[in-house]
Amino acid sequence: MTPIAVEPSSKLLGITIDDELKFDLHIINCIRKTHLKLGLLYRNNKFLAQQARIALIHAYLLPCLTYCSQILTNLKSSLLSRLETTYHKVARFENQQPYRSHYCLSLGHLNWLELPHLLLVSQLQTIGSLLYQPSVLTLCHLPLCSCKEPPKLFP
Repeated sequence: MTPIAVEPSSKLLGITIDDELKFDLHIINCIRKTHLKLGLLYRNNKFLAQQARIALIHAYLLPCLTYCSQILTNLKSSLLSRLETTYHKVARFENQQPYRSHYCLSLGHLNWLELPHLLLVSQLQTIGSLLYQPSVLTLCHLPLCSCKEPPKLFP
């Protein structure tokens, strides 16, 4: 009888799980993939029309960050912070804003929720669909930005 080999991590349905049943490696891989794809889009940005850029972001980048968001409920704050930073970079790219601009301007202009709120909405929609209830969740009651003070529009 041959012994079963122990793997340090395993990938199942696109989610990487380590031997301690943590998703840290999955989040790190998501961030890495998104940065690689975002770099490719930055290099080809001058060839992209605005509608093509928006379509690529929604089809190519956001699914990397939000796929299976239900596993992100008890994420370490350091990993959530890295994931949020990547999300903010994507928002700045879509808005064509400089790196040093405040992310709230990008999120507000795009009408995007902050990442923790977006993940919460996704989780609530999943729970609602599991309970066979029609989705009555609206996004208009969640704040677009949770900054302690609003960003200055003009320096």
